[in-house]
Amino acid sequence: MNQHLRRMALGLVVVGATQGAACTKKPAETPAPASASTTALPAAPLPAPAATGVLSAAKLINDADVARVVPAGSVRQHLAGVGSTSTYDGLSFTPPGKAGIGLTVQWWKLPSAAEAQGRYQTNFAGYPGAKTTDEVGQHSFRATGFKRRAFVFLDLSSLSVVALTCGDDQCLGDEGDAKLATLAKSIQTHLGS
Repeated sequence: MNQHLRRMALGLVVVGATQGAACTKKPAETPAPASASTTALPAAPLPAPAATGVLSAAKLINDADVARVVPAGSVRQHLAGVGSTSTYDGLSFTPPGKAGIGLTVQWWKLPSAAEAQGRYQTNFAGYPGAKTTDEVGQHSFRATGFKRRAFVFLDLSSLSVVALTCGDDQCLGDEGDAKLATLAKSIQTHLGS
C-alpha cells in the first residue's frame, strides 16, 4: 500500500500543499517517534494534561464521549510513531479484541490563525472526497473512504484544528456521521479550557 493510502487508512492526513491566499504554510513539524503506550480505557475520567508545554488530546475527550462511539474496554493509546509536541497530539481508541482503528482524535493547536487555516486546508486536501459542512467551528468537513469516516473542524478562537476518524464498525452511515458530529461539538467546548 503506498504511503498516502497507508496514512489515510490509519486516519492520518498526509501533509500536502496549502490552498488559498489567506493561508500561510510553514514547514511541517516532524514529531519524534513515540513509544506505543497502551492502556485500557479507565473507569475514571481521563487524566488532565501535565503543564509541560506538550499538547494533550486527553483534555478534549472524556470517557462518556468515547463510550458513545466505541465499546467499553477500548484500548487508549497515543498514535503509533507520532509523538506529542507543543502543537500536536493524537489518541487512538481501539475496541477490545479488534485490530485497526476504532476512533482517533488528532489535535493541532497552532500559534496563529493563518497557521490554523493552513493546517485545516492541508487536512481538507488530504482526505479524498472531503465535503464541507457548517456544523462545528468556523469551517468543517466530512470524508468517507477506506472503511473510515472522518470529521475535521477549525476553531479559530482557540487556533485549533481537530480531526476525528472512526472505523465503519463503529461509525456506519448517517448514524456514524451523527456520532462524529456530536463528538466534535463536545470537543469544541473543551478547546478554550
